[in-house]
Amino acid sequence: MKKVLKDKLNILIIFISIFLILLCFNRSLWGDEAWTAIIMKYDFKEMIREIGQDVHPPLYFVLLKLIVTLFGQHIEIMKIMSVIPTIILMAIGKKYIKHIFKSDFIAGVFICLVGLMPSCMHMSVELRMYSWSILFVTWSAFLGCEIYLHGQRKDKLLFTLSGILAAYTHNFNIISEIFVYMILFIALLVKDKKYIKDILIISLITILGYLPWLFISFKQVMNVNNDFWLWSVNFTDIAQMLIYPFNSLCHNEIPNLFVLIFIGLPLLMTSLLFIVVLKTTINNHFKNQKANFVLLCYIPMYGLMMFGVVYGLLIRPIFVARYLHSTIGIFFLGLAVGISLIKKNSLKNVAIIILICNMIYGCFFNIQREYFNGTEDTLAFFEKAKKEYSTRTIVTDIFLLSTTVMPYYETQYTTYSNTVYSLEQSNQPIFYIADQKNDQSFLENMNAKKLYSGNIDNEYFFDVYLINNVEFS
Repeated sequence: MKKVLKDKLNILIIFISIFLILLCFNRSLWGDEAWTAIIMKYDFKEMIREIGQDVHPPLYFVLLKLIVTLFGQHIEIMKIMSVIPTIILMAIGKKYIKHIFKSDFIAGVFICLVGLMPSCMHMSVELRMYSWSILFVTWSAFLGCEIYLHGQRKDKLLFTLSGILAAYTHNFNIISEIFVYMILFIALLVKDKKYIKDILIISLITILGYLPWLFISFKQVMNVNNDFWLWSVNFTDIAQMLIYPFNSLCHNEIPNLFVLIFIGLPLLMTSLLFIVVLKTTINNHFKNQKANFVLLCYIPMYGLMMFGVVYGLLIRPIFVARYLHSTIGIFFLGLAVGISLIKKNSLKNVAIIILICNMIYGCFFNIQREYFNGTEDTLAFFEKAKKEYSTRTIVTDIFLLSTTVMPYYETQYTTYSNTVYSLEQSNQPIFYIADQKNDQSFLENMNAKKLYSGNIDNEYFFDVYLINNVEFS
């Protein structure tokens, strides 16, 4: 233990890990997280069937089901399950970076970026698969570097395994891995044509490994092409993708000027860094290996972004900013290496300060999201109200509240789809949860009594009304 603590990078990893775990001890969930928690109540066969009908591969859910089976269905435990891959990523990042780049500075910057940048903090405690996605895809990138430098069989096997695991974690990870595979394969062929055999073997094993889920995945894609909640690709969508690595706002929140500064400065800095490194690389005729590496690290994230936008414009919008998460570990690795290339200490310090400010902003917003988000107040209100008014029936015009969030928090509630406005149970009181963004004037004619204004997870803001013996029309 003393040997571990002598290494400052180990202390940094432990500190960040403890901080992330402390963000998990709350009951706040948004719609997708609530759906994840709900299907953990199913038996294994039913869970796999439900996943197949959704839009995601099964690996994360299988791992989470094992944890739930061992430790019980506690939100805190399930959230910690999402911290584990971030801890692993920081640890293997330190190992591979010190081996490949021989630099504690690059390793330290990378650890801070994947542990404390706003998007990474957010996804590290979210009850979803995204922290596992970034682990597997970034692991592939590290192994690709090892294969290029040393060509060991062990690294080739692990590279193939990481690609398969990534594909089984999220469908868009397949696109992320295609970029990683392409970069490695082209680099190997440029280095020596003898690697063509390795390329074919890795490709074949990867395809065979994913084959059992391939047809289900294809069916899922066809289903979302026909029916998905996104309807267009607009400037706001693209802007959210561009700021995603540095953003900590809730899914539907628009940044104000103060927040935009914390998000915009690192985005500007990384853009300028790319331009400077590109110019340096061209001037050196692509002989600076570190500079070349930085440029390559930008490709998976921006390539995936372009794929999502073009697919949305030509076929059907199915891509949102958080789907980029699998690639930002590689992006942050390139950023860490790029900062190490800055020769002037004053400029290097400015870059570090900009990133630290973004991390502080992320810490503030993520602590607020997890512990000061209105969820506990709302749950306490419903616990008291259902006793006082002798009703357990809720109707809401907020889709995810009716289908996942409220059914998870209070399984004995009778919930209705947001499209239902005529109740068979009109002879008993109901709670009507009205979205604060929607017109609520129709409630005035229903003898509706406003009981509460609040939110869940800083995501759903609503007013709660009590309605007695009134039918919707």
